[in-house]
Amino acid sequence: MTMSMPPAPPAPQQPPAPSGHPVQLSIMHADRYSRGLAVLGVPLLYGRIIALIPVFIVLVVIGIVAFIAAWILQFAVLFTGKYPEGGHTFVSGYLRLSVRANAWAFGLTDKYPGFSMAASQPESTSPHTVQVSVARADEYSRGLAFLGCILLIGRIVALIPVIFVLYFLRIAAFIAAWALQFAVLFTGKYPEGGHTFVSGYIRLSLRNEAWLLGLTDKYPGFSLQP
Repeated sequence: MTMSMPPAPPAPQQPPAPSGHPVQLSIMHADRYSRGLAVLGVPLLYGRIIALIPVFIVLVVIGIVAFIAAWILQFAVLFTGKYPEGGHTFVSGYLRLSVRANAWAFGLTDKYPGFSMAASQPESTSPHTVQVSVARADEYSRGLAFLGCILLIGRIVALIPVIFVLYFLRIAAFIAAWALQFAVLFTGKYPEGGHTFVSGYIRLSLRNEAWLLGLTDKYPGFSLQP
């Protein structure tokens, strides 16, 4: 008599391998989400947006400084081929806080963004649920820096195809995030497919802004994948 072997357990699912893009975004998909916070998102996300007003005020001020700094730093790249480390850290920090605010507005995380631009908070024992990484290269293209020397206008023009795609993706992501607030309200869960799509939109938007501000020479393209 032959004995049948028990079926092998399914292999654990691995997260998709990063594409090698120097700008990476990871938003943790939690097992449970707050139904109370979902209530804020049911009226077209307005409750979440209103709750973020203090962060948005800070982001407007920091954003103006970051834009001016990124423009000035294009001259540094033009003449030296290098993006000063302090400037890279500051502009990357602005993008990190902006992404965390967007992730909370879209309901992808229950962790309020706060006001820190750091990758992690020293007093925290666990990493932030929204992680942004912008690698600083040893050398940057002086030709691309030249595009940014006129108030970044050259870079903006080069990004028009991506900006066009992002316009429609933002509408789709907004509608999806709003509809998914009802799923969280009734089930306490954020459907994984919706989380992946909305996260992908924010990822592409982040890469678009990082290229605009000269933090990377790698054109954002159109992929929503890591």
